[in-house]
Amino acid sequence: MTQRKELFVNYEEFDKPQKVGMGDGHTVEACGRGDIHFTMTLENGKPRSVTMCNALYVPKLTCNLFSVRATVMKGNKMKFENGSCWIYDRNGILLGTGLLVDKLYYLQCTSVTQECSTVATGSEVNNKADLWHQRPGHLNESQLREMASQDLVRGVNIPKSARTSFCEKCVEGKMAKKPFKLVGEIQSMSKLRVHSDVCGPMPTESIGGSRYFVTFIDDYSRC
Repeated sequence: MTQRKELFVNYEEFDKPQKVGMGDGHTVEACGRGDIHFTMTLENGKPRSVTMCNALYVPKLTCNLFSVRATVMKGNKMKFENGSCWIYDRNGILLGTGLLVDKLYYLQCTSVTQECSTVATGSEVNNKADLWHQRPGHLNESQLREMASQDLVRGVNIPKSARTSFCEKCVEGKMAKKPFKLVGEIQSMSKLRVHSDVCGPMPTESIGGSRYFVTFIDDYSRC
């Protein structure tokens, strides 16, 4: 159950809100349901993409809730030991992990919102020109009109004079920062003004089992 409607990838509104019983005895209303995409963190640190099906949208929740009972009834297995928990499917494959924090178990996962989707659907965009602007990866307006006027792609049904709306994502994607100064233009007059950066996770672990490395560069000495 979640109170965040933007997490659903195929949300379906209920004709009438459904009552859901909570652990403390009171009930809340679920307004709809759908699937939610997650990235689970496994024991080895590797991510795993999973989908939680038929999750409930409950606006009055203060946090997301994951039902152990519903998980077990679907044939999965839960293991709790030493402040950690593991979720296995019926074949024994690890699906996800959790940690005990302040008397509650928290799943080690991150949600994938609809904004991360690479393909737009008809329900998300009302204007056909905007829809076809998004589907090929935010194609510019002139090439979009050329694609329609010359019938370069089958199934594209938009007017030849179609114009796209203002696209905030395109503006964000074209934003650029000023370049860093060259080494000869450094203005630092003393040491210990340090620039740091992190690289990783690397696809292959080091001999010591590391998947990240950190750089530290002194702005004055370039050490």
